[in-house]
Amino acid sequence: MYNQADSELCNKSEFARYSIEGSAPTVESLFFYKLDGEINLFTIVSWSINNRGEGTYGTLYQVYAYRKSNDGSLKENKKITENNEMTGMDGYDNGQQSTFPYRTAADVKRALYHFHGRS
Repeated sequence: MYNQADSELCNKSEFARYSIEGSAPTVESLFFYKLDGEINLFTIVSWSINNRGEGTYGTLYQVYAYRKSNDGSLKENKKITENNEMTGMDGYDNGQQSTFPYRTAADVKRALYHFHGRS
């Protein structure tokens, strides 16, 4: 992310780092959505999972959201990130078929509109 400094120049800053969870993370989507009156930057991150011994394989998804803090940097919006609905498997989880419903920006926006309305 680039923040505009007092000198009117932009400064590059890192606002998120995603861990390796069995495979390298892939940012599937990056989009903006207004939530609770604030513009949030959303990312949908995925990891390929293959643990067939436990019957768990497919793609693990996590939706993250970031909002602007008082100092102008981005901070994690825990209301979204810590919501259990915003993470899940698409494939098989402990031998049970699992479908994650929020794999695209359109899926997430529809859910946010349904649960929070447009603010």
